[in-house]
Amino acid sequence: MNEIHPDNQAVRSEIAQTQTPNPEPHNLKQLPPPHIHWLRRILWGLLAVILAVILVFAVGYMRFSWQTGALLWPAKVLPYPVAMIGSHWLSYLDYQNDVPNIIQYLERNETPDASAKRGMPLDVYARKIILNKMVGEDIINRLAKVKNIVINQSDIDNTYKDYIAQAGGNQSEIENYIRTLYNWSVAQFKQKLIRPQVVQNKIAEAYFAEIKKQTEDLRGAVAREPNKFSETAKTQSSDASAAKGGLLEVMNTASLKTAYGEVASAIETLKVGDVSQVLETSRGYEIVYLEKREAAAKQSDGEMFTLRRILKTPNFSVWLQDQVNAEIKKNRVILFEPRFRWEADCGILTKTEPSCTAAAQN
Repeated sequence: MNEIHPDNQAVRSEIAQTQTPNPEPHNLKQLPPPHIHWLRRILWGLLAVILAVILVFAVGYMRFSWQTGALLWPAKVLPYPVAMIGSHWLSYLDYQNDVPNIIQYLERNETPDASAKRGMPLDVYARKIILNKMVGEDIINRLAKVKNIVINQSDIDNTYKDYIAQAGGNQSEIENYIRTLYNWSVAQFKQKLIRPQVVQNKIAEAYFAEIKKQTEDLRGAVAREPNKFSETAKTQSSDASAAKGGLLEVMNTASLKTAYGEVASAIETLKVGDVSQVLETSRGYEIVYLEKREAAAKQSDGEMFTLRRILKTPNFSVWLQDQVNAEIKKNRVILFEPRFRWEADCGILTKTEPSCTAAAQN
């Protein structure tokens, strides 16, 4: 029998026709093993339990003001808010942690009739103080950020050293006093009281520098056109003399030194028609124009000075309050503490307190 040669075209064609064709594709998917279904159910169940716990504690904090140690454990893990300013949350845990410390402070400083004056339980009063402090500090921190103010630890440490020096200089006694008064460590005292003071001081420095710069710019303008000094004083000076174009009562040498102290010498060197540099006095920042100068009738009076001035009087506390009010109007404040409510013109009020806006209108 002749052997079929594999190179034979006919044989190869027949072999190819007899090969099993590939199965048609189908859309059937392989089912996962049964234990995968149970694992998914367990995971979904755990997720549901976690969400339920989060919701329960959220209701507890925001409706019933839970505050005991064990109930605060979830707040140590999750950032539950006690209030919102715009999109920023204030920590419920920080709020609750401060309550016993502020109560301790109040108990050690209250007068015998304090209970009648505050008109509310001590615990509620302490919480009101804390909430107002938290909201106020958050707004002030926003102002510091706008002005690109950076607070370093060295700023806080140096301010604390100044505090110790002003209190007598005995560090161990001061630390004992802080524990007795607040039950805070030095680190807590620095963070909760010293740091906000540093932030406010830095904002004040920026504010005074800005007012001084404005006054220096104004001085440059009147120095170029001294004949317009009176006109400028009427619109730019915060002094009562503004209505008279900045004109002051005539002063002799002695009264000049009384009115201007250490900077009186800068005025004495002026010639008639000269404008002084910006002078820093107890009244604020001043620009002085020497209108007339002559010998006094009495030799003992020295010389007589006729002056005009432009006065810029900084008022940081009023300015800061205006800035805080403006910031609050831009950012809605929402409280999650059930015992309190927020009024933009009043700050934090208890639910039982009357509206201070309505009281002011009456």
